[in-house]
Amino acid sequence: MTARFGIDAEMLWESRPNGISTYLANVSERIGAADPASDYVLVYFHSLRRRVPPASFAPPDVPRRVVRVPVRVLDRLDRGRSPLRWELLAGRLHACLFGGRSFHPLRRGGNAGIVWDLTASVCPETMQDPDIATGWARRTERMLDTCDRVIVISESVKAELRGLPGYEDARVVVAPPGVDPTAYRPMSAADIDATLARLGVQRPYVLHVGAVEPRKNVARLVDAFANLSPALRRRFQLVVAGGLAWGVDETLAAIDRAGATGATVRHLNGVATADLPALYNGAALLAFPSVYEGYGLPVLEALACGTAVLTSDRSSLPEAAGGAAVLVDPTSTGAIAASLEAMLTTGVDEAARSRGLAHAASHTWERTAATIAGALHESADSRAAANR
Repeated sequence: MTARFGIDAEMLWESRPNGISTYLANVSERIGAADPASDYVLVYFHSLRRRVPPASFAPPDVPRRVVRVPVRVLDRLDRGRSPLRWELLAGRLHACLFGGRSFHPLRRGGNAGIVWDLTASVCPETMQDPDIATGWARRTERMLDTCDRVIVISESVKAELRGLPGYEDARVVVAPPGVDPTAYRPMSAADIDATLARLGVQRPYVLHVGAVEPRKNVARLVDAFANLSPALRRRFQLVVAGGLAWGVDETLAAIDRAGATGATVRHLNGVATADLPALYNGAALLAFPSVYEGYGLPVLEALACGTAVLTSDRSSLPEAAGGAAVLVDPTSTGAIAASLEAMLTTGVDEAARSRGLAHAASHTWERTAATIAGALHESADSRAAANR
């Protein structure tokens, strides 16, 4: 019998791209080729009251099942209190991959849940609301307690899970993200300049990619940039490519302070994913000093473009950098400024660039999809054995 696997597609209906939607979209697009003997379907639950939004990031060629249910049923499903079993609404599944905010474990089929990071436990103060932090923390607890396979995107997150109730090393699968080499690659000057001209960005510049929220540490990056020597402040601008999320007041105040020093900080809101490769290629370096990450995909994307990277010396970021980036203490404005100053003064480190290209090339979405497919088969087999 052909195995049928579901992918909870909640995050593929997001209106704005983020690391989670990027990961799930790329895995969904490639998992059929990685496991052609099985059937895969995207499952999305939506309220009867509201129009179903466009599937912003769902690959068009992957079968999908949109289930319309009353709001009260949707709410009970999210809380795990519905008398209706999720799998009855979704259709029979041998196992399901859960990567969204909610978690609806199958009773008869296998469950594979993705723990993206432990922000809710490590630095809950960076989240927009205590209730949201609590919800994500409980989700992780339920996955450790319930899932046949728990998928993490870095060895760093796996290490953080150790010691938590329900952790079993044999059930945890590490599936790092990949990078698409057809998009993220060194580009010609003409192609770079065409995109930069359309975006109104002039070289030379330092680039930050990611939503503006406390965990991304953009305010401290802006302050560090404003502390560069006057010559570098005049020559370079800082380009922040990412939407305003939450907790942005400190960042906006830092931008005002930077302006008073003569530093130029450009904020690009809502940059299209297709424009990111040119932004990476055109940058003197990517500055990504997050205080915490589950992986740090912009680091890998920048390295794939041959761009120098400055990032944090903690959580998963050294892993994402693969020995090809400059690592700094993200809590020290002075350390960030000193590393920026050194990198912008000395220019391209060809040895680091070569290491970065090789490191990025070893991370493919095909490998990620194959790892996820294997975890789903293991989940199905584990649950089938338990049900005998």
